[in-house]
Amino acid sequence: MDITYADDIRPKFRDQDIACMRGRRVLLAESTWMCDPAAGHGFADHANARRVFGALTREFGFMPPDGKWSQDWLDTYKAWMDGGFQPGSPASNGGSGTSSGTGTGDSPGTGTATGGTTSGANPTTGSDKEDI
Repeated sequence: MDITYADDIRPKFRDQDIACMRGRRVLLAESTWMCDPAAGHGFADHANARRVFGALTREFGFMPPDGKWSQDWLDTYKAWMDGGFQPGSPASNGGSGTSSGTGTGDSPGTGTATGGTTSGANPTTGSDKEDI
């Protein structure tokens, strides 16, 4: 079974995560944006998705600020990337959807993302990837 953004990743983002990150031009609700193969922000390809993953794993940036995703959720996201960043069903592309952030108890609670972007090397990690 293929892991897709629309079916397996997008539901993990809560409405407040999506709203907060939209203000930072990080379009978590849009599979077209998340699956875009374009390079940027220090990545050779799929910069949008890779930047988000970096923030989720706390490699650079942080999201959500109220608790790191469970290892299972991070493994699913990584498997989605390794599987070719499949968008999933067109019906859910760009939709707002809903996600409560509940379920197994391994997901973070409520809150909104904060923080800014940096240019050049990340002062915390020394990476050339931008924080989100």
